[in-house]
Amino acid sequence: MKALRSLLFLMLLIASSSVCLAQMNVKASYKPSLLTTSTDIDKTLYMHGLAMDVSYNFPIHNHIPLNIETGLGFHYLFHNAPLGESYAPTDYQLSNLYLPVRISYNIKLSNRYSLAPYAGLYGRYFLHYKETTKYSYDQQSTPTIKYPFKEKYAELIYDRFQMGGQIGFTLMADEHFVLEVGYGCDFGNFMSDYSYVGNADLEKLEPRYKKRFHTLTLGLGYRF
Repeated sequence: MKALRSLLFLMLLIASSSVCLAQMNVKASYKPSLLTTSTDIDKTLYMHGLAMDVSYNFPIHNHIPLNIETGLGFHYLFHNAPLGESYAPTDYQLSNLYLPVRISYNIKLSNRYSLAPYAGLYGRYFLHYKETTKYSYDQQSTPTIKYPFKEKYAELIYDRFQMGGQIGFTLMADEHFVLEVGYGCDFGNFMSDYSYVGNADLEKLEPRYKKRFHTLTLGLGYRF
């Protein structure tokens, strides 16, 4: 993980050295995620996601249409479980800041359109996590609200900093309008679930299961 963070930092240095040549992109995305688990103990959770980011795209070669793109974005995730979905359905809300660094290759399709497949890395940090549990047997009861990042053992259970890999493509029209389709997967686990928390040394326990995010991006943007 340390090597991956160093690589991401190096790519950012390359990007910042050529920022004067950059084109700015502003993009809004539907960015849903699957929170998968390593065993069958818990089900995969589908979370809706909305994102907004600003990025810079600039050429890195005079004769080959290669580009580096980097920037900063905000990603909000939520899952609203209706009453009756389980005994005690839970609503989830998470947010994170993410920083992508990727390389793309421009392919001219026509005078109006171009396609740019890309691959790269991203880093992100989770800012906020809230769980609201409702009780199906009594709709008038007060929901239980939890903030898992603030609980005991949170630093050992949750890894708020994540790095991942991403692939996808952008389709550009009239040199300004951008459509993006992409997929990303975290390299590490967002959480590890332990048994006997509080009754044993947590650092010496093996987690029952681990969870990580897989994310789809469907975005529309404008390049200045």
